[in-house]
Amino acid sequence: MQETLQGFVKLKIDIDTNRELANKYSVNGVPNILIIDANGKVVHNILGYQNIQNLKSEIEKFNLSTEFMSADLINYFKAKNFSTTIKITQKYYDFSLLIDKNIKKKTFNVCREYLNDYKVTLDKKEIDYSKKNQKIELYKLYELAYNFEFNKLNKKNLEFKAEEIDPINEYSYWFLKYLAVKGTSKTTSDIEEILKNKGLESVINKGNYLYFFYTK
Repeated sequence: MQETLQGFVKLKIDIDTNRELANKYSVNGVPNILIIDANGKVVHNILGYQNIQNLKSEIEKFNLSTEFMSADLINYFKAKNFSTTIKITQKYYDFSLLIDKNIKKKTFNVCREYLNDYKVTLDKKEIDYSKKNQKIELYKLYELAYNFEFNKLNKKNLEFKAEEIDPINEYSYWFLKYLAVKGTSKTTSDIEEILKNKGLESVINKGNYLYFFYTK
């Protein structure tokens, strides 16, 4: 078991003397093992007594290297703003492509928490409110894209009108649009022509890269 835990920073908490922390994570009983990221977001929760083999197997699923996102985790810790939120969320979406499909949902839950945590700080009086809020809502749909739920994504995309997309959000909008078309249609020639005319060939490249994980 010690070998399994080598990839984690371990911290044992007495919930009776650390009620504030216990309440924060809704821990009401023991044993309770929380796997959290560097910013305190809960990735997985193991509640109750487990036999050693089951516990080891459960923990090993999350014994994964997150070194490639370490800089973004640190930047978010230092400053919880729009830019750092989007960057760490994107890293988690990319991370979801590399892990077991049975725990992808856990990663998406973390993405949603980062996005929601930032959204509640938005002030409608802020000059950039609309574009930032729009970006957050588009990024929530990345969950459908990275989980290859193309039919659902296609329907959700209809909630956005191309003419109402802020210029800073065009890439995200067309990325989602392209993937929905690629996953539900026989051809992508029409939308690829639109993207090329807009100078968004990189959307095609990224969409095809993501779609590769769906087909492999």
